[in-house]
Amino acid sequence: NPALPAVGRGGKVTLLIPSLSKQSFFGGTATALIIAAKLANKLRMPLRIVETLSPGGKKGLGDFLSANDIHLKDEVEIIDVSARTYDRYGYIDLHPDDIMLASAWWDAKLLSQLPLKNKFIYLIQDYEPIFYANSDEYVLAENTYKTNNFIPVCNTKLVYDFMSSKNYTYIAKNGLWFEPAVSKKHYGISEQNLNKRRIFLYGRRSVARNLFYTAIDALNKVFDSGSLHPGDWEIFMA
Repeated sequence: NPALPAVGRGGKVTLLIPSLSKQSFFGGTATALIIAAKLANKLRMPLRIVETLSPGGKKGLGDFLSANDIHLKDEVEIIDVSARTYDRYGYIDLHPDDIMLASAWWDAKLLSQLPLKNKFIYLIQDYEPIFYANSDEYVLAENTYKTNNFIPVCNTKLVYDFMSSKNYTYIAKNGLWFEPAVSKKHYGISEQNLNKRRIFLYGRRSVARNLFYTAIDALNKVFDSGSLHPGDWEIFMA
């Protein structure tokens, strides 16, 4: 629920994410944190993070931002509203100058219901309806693409083109996109110290949509066929 801001406070860049817990610190969350923090620096505004599904706290956040060469002037504020229930509300104080961001569809749905002066930024990194069978969740996730109260930012042009092909007219007309990359400088990667090429497979067995067994089958086939020589490659998995 919205609440009044403290007297005298200015606008903040506010990122809604499911959690800052260690097990959540993979692609989508990491990308959202980088974008929000860089935006806070660009606008010279404090960064506020709202955890909506489970608490994680600040542990590791500073190291993560430093590794991506992001240094914030103000301390990051963290709000945990994950414990809200039907009789215990989570409150977020709002200022007219706040810039709000979300990536997960349920967080975008929350922001669409708040009395915001500015459109919120919707970081679209997946086609989230496909995560579900035909269900209420499918409908709720898809409906977040059908409003016009957000600024669509797609993670890759591939995602933008896909959303356009699905006839989400507002996203097609107003969508922005970027191409993510690993920072070789800050992760100590150089072409000279790679004796082998590397394949990084993001395929969790516990998540059906990651197609873990299909990915393993594809790797087996490409090595068995001789298209790639196993001795030239190292495989890492998340």
